[in-house]
Amino acid sequence: MIAVTKKVLAWVALMALLPVAASAATMTIPAGTQFNATLDNAIDTGTANVGDGFTAHVQPPYPYNNPAFTNAVISGEIVNLQRAGQGRKPALEVRFTTIRLYDGSTAPIDGYLVASQQRTQQKSGARVVASTLAGMLVGNALGKVLFGSASRMGGWVGAAGGFLVGQNYQANLQIPQNAQMTVELRRALVVRRQAGY
Repeated sequence: MIAVTKKVLAWVALMALLPVAASAATMTIPAGTQFNATLDNAIDTGTANVGDGFTAHVQPPYPYNNPAFTNAVISGEIVNLQRAGQGRKPALEVRFTTIRLYDGSTAPIDGYLVASQQRTQQKSGARVVASTLAGMLVGNALGKVLFGSASRMGGWVGAAGGFLVGQNYQANLQIPQNAQMTVELRRALVVRRQAGY
């Protein structure tokens, strides 16, 4: 009878400890917390598309100095993109969706990009030259029609207009590979850790 009672008490004690163990294995990071990360693959508004995925590795200092974030990977996707064009600046919006810790634990994450190293691509000299020449040819043809065959004024005016058009063509934006990024949580992150960690 005493042996049975000890087994029952041990089982009751074990059941009482399970919620404590489960809560200890759950990690919660509040909304507003920021992560430092480096981008694994470059994102370029000239070649990327909405829906494209990407990954970034979490870097120290980790939130709350928690070593669980060592080698953690955050996955995300491009949700809005505008390519550069004639008088149109590039735009890029990304969303972070999942985090995977080194122990294999994964959780949904709702994060957005606060800051990143970015660079604007150089304007294409070839595009400026081409638009200048095209403007000159069109201007020359219109000048001859409007002002007679001896007029060269149309070509110069057309070249100037073509040059301005080429200069007004905006350059695309790029976040290079290994760029430093800051990600902020919109909502609390709850990670249920794998057993044994």
